[in-house]
Amino acid sequence: MEKLHAGCRKVFNVDPLADKYRKWTPYAFSGNIVINAVELEGLEPGVLFGSMDTAAENFGQQYNGTSINVNQEYGSTIYSSTTIVNGTSITLFAYSVPNVGTTGASVTPSPAPSGNTATGDIHTHAAYDVNYANNIFSGSTTGNNLTSTSGDVGDNNRTGLIGYVATPNGSLQKYDPSTGNITTLSTNLPSDPNDPARLNNVSPTPTPSISPLPPAPPVVIPPPPPPINPVNTPNSQSIPNNNQPVTTP
Repeated sequence: MEKLHAGCRKVFNVDPLADKYRKWTPYAFSGNIVINAVELEGLEPGVLFGSMDTAAENFGQQYNGTSINVNQEYGSTIYSSTTIVNGTSITLFAYSVPNVGTTGASVTPSPAPSGNTATGDIHTHAAYDVNYANNIFSGSTTGNNLTSTSGDVGDNNRTGLIGYVATPNGSLQKYDPSTGNITTLSTNLPSDPNDPARLNNVSPTPTPSISPLPPAPPVVIPPPPPPINPVNTPNSQSIPNNNQPVTTP
């Protein structure tokens, strides 16, 4: 956690996660996005949402396209945090910085930051693959989700956490282990053009939100200044450049 010097209003120590986030300055607070992000646990920034479903939707919009492009699963834990607004205690939600799996393998969601309560998990299913059931929760084809012990459904049954999955065809689905029900929350996530069951035309290629900076102008090195001729004054010596003997006036 960075510490703020009360006198000069400046952070005076390096964030202990500086090595993990080398693209940021080690003195950045909340990822330099202090308008809509906070450091709930004093380390990593998190954006707060009013519900788990909204947090899951944002995760899908942020990571499903990249997951398809690199063909690797992304996984996070959704967690809750209680804060006081105008004297009223409210519960808000965020998701952890995602873990990234390896191609052809599932991912273990990154844990919730210390001091916060895990309430759900979410992961992507990477790019479309004809050898996999891409667009459903794995483990949901056993006939009774509540007794399933395999795949995504089995994992959520063991943890008791709400499960979310973002799929290659552009859907966001939710599994509730208390009821066994699976519902579709959205069909507007970035999707894989190679998926025959594609639900939309949302490109998986992210569009930069900030225009790239123009190229830097070339560096011009000025020529060295001309040599300064010696000044002859009374009682001074003049040293010509032609290696002549020194004369004294």
